[in-house]
Amino acid sequence: MCICTFKNPDGLRDLLQGLDTQLLETVRDEDLTIAVVDNDAGASAAKVLKSYATSGRFKLSSLNQPKRGLSSARNSALHLAFASQADLFAFLDDDEIPSDRWLQSMVDCFKEPGNAIIVGPLEPRFEVPPPRWIVAGDFFHHRCTDSNDIAGYTGNVMMRMAAIAASGVRFDEALNAIGGEDVVFFRALRARGFDIKCSPGALAYESIPRGRASLKWMMRRWLRAGATGTLLMGSGNVGWRNRIANAARGLGRIGAGSIMVVVTATTRGRRDFAAVARSIATVCRGVGMLIAAFGISYQEYGQGYRRDT
Repeated sequence: MCICTFKNPDGLRDLLQGLDTQLLETVRDEDLTIAVVDNDAGASAAKVLKSYATSGRFKLSSLNQPKRGLSSARNSALHLAFASQADLFAFLDDDEIPSDRWLQSMVDCFKEPGNAIIVGPLEPRFEVPPPRWIVAGDFFHHRCTDSNDIAGYTGNVMMRMAAIAASGVRFDEALNAIGGEDVVFFRALRARGFDIKCSPGALAYESIPRGRASLKWMMRRWLRAGATGTLLMGSGNVGWRNRIANAARGLGRIGAGSIMVVVTATTRGRRDFAAVARSIATVCRGVGMLIAAFGISYQEYGQGYRRDT
């Protein structure tokens, strides 16, 4: 079980406590290791890790990765996982808490030999009651179904160790500051023939702080999604013709989204602000596409990351 953490000792403590409450049937405690990578050069997780090493349920392996960025942290976690020579490894984020059947549900899916990558759903837990439109719009759920058409994400996933190690796929450290590394990682695995499947019972809960349950924060996230998606196009964003085409697509989204904002605000307004927010999302993604078309990256994981989370 791999955890990457950054300046969130309280969240890490809650996650470790959640792992200690797992209800296991076919897995022995002694066969499990929790691998934690502290991505803070100041080692803010050290106290929590020391406490868990003394009194926690499972074996603990940890290291400090001072090079800032999710890709670097996750590659370090992969290194720890590969060194353990376990059959399976999982990723959870430090702002999540697994349900008590999470691990067993994940492991059960690997009784099928052909399964190599399994994701589970994420359900939000708001630290303070959010605006009603956020709940109505279902903006923070990560749902998954039995469909094989799943993009994959690192927030709640288990993978077969030997398959991933042999694939040679790792997280792109050029994306440390802008994000999108999980998109590239799972895209590369799918290109190598790996299917990504879902375990609906492997539920984890994601903590949503007050600062994230707001239109301002969501607009930044939508802008980043548009920018990162364009930058990840590779050769599709190289050369002036491709850049002009991407800029045109961004402008098209901005224009269409702006019209949608006006229409939904006029016809639905406060009665259905979730619809207005979805229109705003289209505008923000268009802005992200536009700035990325000219090679400008939106560094979500820069110096201020976690300041308002």
